[in-house]
Amino acid sequence: MPIIKSAIKRSKQEVRRRANNRLVKSEFRGLTKEFMIEVKAGKYDQEQFKKVISSLDRAVKKGVLHRNTAARKKSSLAKLANTVKKSSNLVDDQAKVVASKKTEAPKKAVKKSTKTPTADTKKTPVKKTSAKKTTA
Repeated sequence: MPIIKSAIKRSKQEVRRRANNRLVKSEFRGLTKEFMIEVKAGKYDQEQFKKVISSLDRAVKKGVLHRNTAARKKSSLAKLANTVKKSSNLVDDQAKVVASKKTEAPKKAVKKSTKTPTADTKKTPVKKTSAKKTTA
C-alpha cells in the first residue's frame, strides 16, 4: 500500500481506468463474438458489422486499443464478411453472368492512330533569359 499522497491518488486512478478499459474491451469482444457466430452460421448482417466496427473505433478513441490493432481486427472481420457475402451471392452472380453473356453484343475493335506528331503539336523549347551582370 502506498504511503505518499500522490501515490495513493495514482493507485485510485489506475483502479478506475482499469475498470473503464475492461468495460470497453468486453463490449467490443462480445460484439465481435456475436458477429463471428453469425458469420460462421452463414448469416451476414450489415448492422451487426457496423456495430462491431464502431465499438473498435470507440476503443481506439478512448485509448484502450492501438489504431493498428483495431485496423487489423476490422480487416479480418471484413474478410470474413466478404466470404459469406460471396458464397451467398454465388448462385445469383452465376445466373447474372450467364444472362449477360447471352444478351451482350460483340464489341468492335478500336483502331489505334498511327499519326506522327506535326510541327504545331510539338513543344517549342523555352528560351532562357540571361540575367544582366552588375558591376560594383
